Formats: sequence, C-alpha cells, structure tokens
Amino acid sequence: MELGQLIGAYWQHYQLRRSTGHRERICDTAYGWANDLVDGIATGTETGIRLEVGPVELMLRLAAHAPDDEALAYLGAGPVQSYLSCGSTDLQAVDAAARQSERFRAALGPAWLDDHVAPDASRRRWFSLPV
Repeated sequence: MELGQLIGAYWQHYQLRRSTGHRERICDTAYGWANDLVDGIATGTETGIRLEVGPVELMLRLAAHAPDDEALAYLGAGPVQSYLSCGSTDLQAVDAAARQSERFRAALGPAWLDDHVAPDASRRRWFSLPV
C-alpha cells in the first residue's frame, strides 16, 4: 500500500466523519478502512498490510498532513494515544518525532498518557522543545 494513499484516505475519513451533512456522514464509511488500519498499526495489531514506515513515522506524516488543529487533536486522542498505551512503545522514536515536528508535538497534547510513559522527563520535554 502507498503511504500517501493511506494518509489521504485517513484525513478524508476524518473530514467526512465530522461533516454536518447527512450524505457526507454516510460516505465516511468508504474511508473507514484507513482509520482502522492506522489504529491497527498504532496498537501493533497484525493488519496484513506492510508500509515502508513504522508507527511513529506514520503518525509524524499524518500530523504533517493534518488539515487543521482539530485534526491534530483527533490524531492525538486516537492513534497517538493508542500507540503510547501499547506495550511496545518506542519512546525514543516518539521523542525524536517530537523534536522534529511542532505539529507532532501538538498531536501529543490531547493524548492521555498512562503508566507506559513516565510523567516526568519525557512528557514535559515534548511540550517544551524548540522547533
């Protein structure tokens, strides 16, 4: 699967899902696969799909293409939070992505960080990094 196709479909699903029009809300199901796939990759679930990037790089690229700040919050409260809560979180990769991208740091904001992420050093550092 092409990464660009997944990113486009993910954000198309997001935009249709939050639409106020009935027709658009019905059409969001056509892109639901992208949402499910991103969630599966974030949680480490076997999806049967191989991408050329890992979960953190995928979320970094999704953040780069998010249509607005609300979309970044959606990403943070969804796949980013799921990734941070799974048992195989690569905090070094998250830290590197936070250093690299202000938009990724914005997506970290709404993520509920639980016991898998130390509440002290890493979390505070993500929100105080210079770009």
